[in-house]
Parts: sequence; structure tokens; C-alpha cells
Amino acid sequence: MPLPPDLAAWIVNGINAFQSGDCKTLCGALGLRGQRGQSSVATREKLQIRNDCITSIAKMYDGSEWDQARSVAECLKKWPYISAEEKPLYGYLHSLGVNIPTTKNMIHKILTQIN
Repeated sequence: MPLPPDLAAWIVNGINAFQSGDCKTLCGALGLRGQRGQSSVATREKLQIRNDCITSIAKMYDGSEWDQARSVAECLKKWPYISAEEKPLYGYLHSLGVNIPTTKNMIHKILTQIN
């Protein structure tokens, strides 16, 4: 099945820009990379998963959002020396490969953000 003309032209123009040296990478030539300092779509998705996970973990603890944030921060600082019940959730959080905030204030910010 042939590509639609506009898609084919976009790919050809991107390849030409890359081959001519106008762009350092093919992703850049095709416009697939964000601006400098902008995180990738994959990173943004992982951060959203991280935030959702932190929010779910916080619900395990009683008290206000500040109390929950404090409990989560304490466990994150103790990792991996936490209870067996908590270990799978915190382990998953660490497996995401993104920065995990460990301060009460940053965790509280995640807990109170509106998606």
C-alpha cells in the first residue's frame, strides 16, 4: 500500500535534510524531537505513571494529604529497607527509570495536582 503523498513528502524532506547535514539526527530532521529542554513523550508518560503510582501509594496511609506525603517520603528515603507489604509498590515505582521525589513538599505537590 503506497504512502499518502503528504506523508511521503514529509519523509523525503526529512531524509534530505538529514543527508545534507542541515539536521544532526533523522528525528530532528523529521521534527520528532522537542525543543531543547523539553522532555520526550515517553518521559512525560513515565512521569504521569510515576505520579499516579505515588498517588495510589499515598492512599494506603491514613491522614491528610500532608500526612500521606510525609509517609511516602519516609518510605522512599528508607528504600529498600521497608516492609514486605510496601516493597512491591515502591519497587514498581523505582523500576520506571525516572526521577522520584523524596521530599514531603514535592510529593504533596503531586498528590494535589489536577490532571
